[in-house]
Amino acid sequence: SRWGTPFWRIYDLLLLVLAFIHGANGARIVIGDYIAHRTLRGLLIGILIAISAIWLLLGIAVIAFFDPGTAPPVGPFS
Repeated sequence: SRWGTPFWRIYDLLLLVLAFIHGANGARIVIGDYIAHRTLRGLLIGILIAISAIWLLLGIAVIAFFDPGTAPPVGPFS
């Protein structure tokens, strides 16, 4: 029933976006700290941004289009 209200969907969307930005920025800092070669560092950060964008879009799609009414029942005896 939590997914039936717009408040929780917006809350989950904000949580996803902020957590993803936090994680991707941390990974960018680690790449910047440990990769000395400029070209390799730029390439890795570009790959990080591309992968992060894809996963973020997939997460947003799940939050936007998930219908709890069509989900299979969950439980040990379902």
